[in-house]
Amino acid sequence: MEISGDTSRHFIKQILGGAFHLIYGAFFVSISSFIMKYILIRTWSTSDYGAFVLVSTIIGLLGFFNEFSLNCTTTIFLSKKTVEPSNKKTLFEIFFTFGFLTIAVVVITLGLGQLNIRTPFFITLNTYFWVILPLVILTAFTNICYGIFRAYRKMNFEALANAAKSAIIIMLVLLAIYFFKKSNVVNIIIVFVIAQIITIIVVIFLFLKIRRFDFQKNLAAITYFVTKEVRLHHINKIFIFSFSVSLLSLSNLFIVSVDRILIPQYLSTAMLGLYGGAIFLSSLPKIITANIANAAMPWISERSHTLSRLRKDYLRFLIYFIIGVIGGYCICILSAKHMIRLVFQPDYFAITTVLQILFIGALFMDVYLLNSAFIASVGTPAHLRKLLYILVLSMSANIVLNVILIPRWNLNGAAVANTVAFLITCVGSTIQVIRLKVTT
Repeated sequence: MEISGDTSRHFIKQILGGAFHLIYGAFFVSISSFIMKYILIRTWSTSDYGAFVLVSTIIGLLGFFNEFSLNCTTTIFLSKKTVEPSNKKTLFEIFFTFGFLTIAVVVITLGLGQLNIRTPFFITLNTYFWVILPLVILTAFTNICYGIFRAYRKMNFEALANAAKSAIIIMLVLLAIYFFKKSNVVNIIIVFVIAQIITIIVVIFLFLKIRRFDFQKNLAAITYFVTKEVRLHHINKIFIFSFSVSLLSLSNLFIVSVDRILIPQYLSTAMLGLYGGAIFLSSLPKIITANIANAAMPWISERSHTLSRLRKDYLRFLIYFIIGVIGGYCICILSAKHMIRLVFQPDYFAITTVLQILFIGALFMDVYLLNSAFIASVGTPAHLRKLLYILVLSMSANIVLNVILIPRWNLNGAAVANTVAFLITCVGSTIQVIRLKVTT
């Protein structure tokens, strides 16, 4: 079927508009995260902030199954059926998968706790697990709702919810510090839980604006689907897809988490707090760069049928991107010492070299994120598996290098290991883009 120029332009405009909403929603979240971490760094000791970094890492690892993957799964599975009555059945199957994965995470985590492994990571996991769990579940539920918004082309609703969540977090963190004078990790997690609950209320309100909701009618529909329509093989299909996408998410998450897990093991939680400060500053450029991949995906997907021309244009764009971010990161590297003195207390002044190394790694990571967006947009499951192999290689190198270098070079060793891992993903994904072939 031939598409007219006006129709094509309207379609592209809709996609780019959705991408814009996702970007400014993510921008609000990034800014709120920056402000919150700045407040904590200025009011906490390095040991307290190190504990917060470790808890944040645990939250990410516990949530990888039922956050990112079910967000994507909901979008992909539901978007094909937004005008069909069967979307209620699809939604129920997704939420059933969410419940199953949540139970699995709880059982596995409690089982690991019974092994009585006395490392800082597992001690922290056992200490904060029952406070963290509600946050993981609520965040997962919110992300499924975001998947619904994307399926219904309501990306602006997701952006509004993220903006509301960002404002709530900052307000509650300031209130917690005001009333408790010196907040702790538990207080901050409770702040996140409250913010997530309020976000869900906002999300539900926005969801009801998509279509009228008759509670009695929908309850009857759900009962019918549970008893008559839902089959195990439908749920199994969603579960397998969710798990496959999660492997990529987990591999990437594990690469950025290895150093944070091993630093308390070889050094101390206070040293992790110092390292967390360096991570905090090195992530500032990502307020802009991390969202470029989200903006590029619609363009890539729209032109995926002309791979040869698309790849040439993408590689040209990638070169311009690298030149631009190299300039930006060079400025960051040269001004690292001044940035630390401007933002941090004197305890953090010793991490200048660590921060400079992490800025180099952040550049490699930005290139990988763009390449992975390109591969995911035009590739096949086989190409995603090749990308997973690259991540596994990077993850393995990261573990080995951290074990070898942290005892010798302290935090500098962790930063070097992290940067080498990102270099592997950068080079490997770029080679895959150059060699990519798509068959129809």
